[in-house]
Amino acid sequence: MKTFIHVCQGGQTDGWHAVDLSEPWTKGVPTRMEVGYRVVLGRLFIDDHLGRDLPFGLVVSVNSRTYTLLMSADDIREVYSDACHYGDGGMCEEYERENRDVVQAARRVMAALEKQVPQVL
Repeated sequence: MKTFIHVCQGGQTDGWHAVDLSEPWTKGVPTRMEVGYRVVLGRLFIDDHLGRDLPFGLVVSVNSRTYTLLMSADDIREVYSDACHYGDGGMCEEYERENRDVVQAARRVMAALEKQVPQVL
């Protein structure tokens, strides 16, 4: 089954994208999302976010360093909030020392979202 998602990027309509709902990463995806945003985010923090089974949108493509995602405004706010918790001192000092790579990746995700979709935050 395919669903179609209307995607906006930088305030401009980017067209409709077909998404195959039989893919495992589409679990729980609505059959129609009226507006979404295409964003490119680093894999390290998003993998951590996914590992905790939190909402993140739909994966369009993956490479060794990034995910290209179609995200609703709620997905963007959820990921940004989670990244803020990690990147802005929400974790204890010991965690931040031991998991410096995740904390820095969270800060990069925050910066990427602020740059790519500031109107949503």
